[in-house]
Amino acid sequence: MEAIERLGAQIRSRRQELELTQTHVADRLGISRSQLSRLESGRSVTLHTLFDVAFDLGLDIIAVPRGSRASNDVRAAFPDLMPSPGEEHA
Repeated sequence: MEAIERLGAQIRSRRQELELTQTHVADRLGISRSQLSRLESGRSVTLHTLFDVAFDLGLDIIAVPRGSRASNDVRAAFPDLMPSPGEEHA
């Protein structure tokens, strides 16, 4: 699974955890339900949409240098989200 697909799955999981429909979240953000569906499916969306949805659902998106201690800490805490060293990066 590619990184964007993992991210989309996490966004879907969080939305469902909050018991929100795609339509509800999309309406709150002024985007189409199909845009949110594409994001949750790991398909192309703008970074603006990605950050807006993540923020609305209470999620942080972080960027850390690969191989750094911070990267290793995040990988250890969230093994399902980050590929192990040597895996293909999207």
